[in-house]
Amino acid sequence: MFSPLASATFVHALGSLEIIAALLLFAGIGLRYVGLFSLLLFVGTLTIFFTTPSVTGFPYLTLAGQFLVKDLVLASASIAIAATDAAKHALPQTGAQAAMPARARIA
Repeated sequence: MFSPLASATFVHALGSLEIIAALLLFAGIGLRYVGLFSLLLFVGTLTIFFTTPSVTGFPYLTLAGQFLVKDLVLASASIAIAATDAAKHALPQTGAQAAMPARARIA
């Protein structure tokens, strides 16, 4: 069932997409969409726990499994980035905010 996810091609494609997402985040391009996209990438990375439990030691984690746990933290950061950017674009500017110079506004 999970055999296509355990292939080297899938792992290399996932890594390439993570690098592209990181570059887009650094550039500040489409933050809410890249944040959601990177969340999907981290979920994809976490499938390694289920596809190869002998490598990760799931549920008792090996060093490789502990390394993958960082994706839970990064997935949380992706949610925060997407939510912050969406909230920033969803809130209408009040008169006081519109009168402030752009650099004085809260990001």
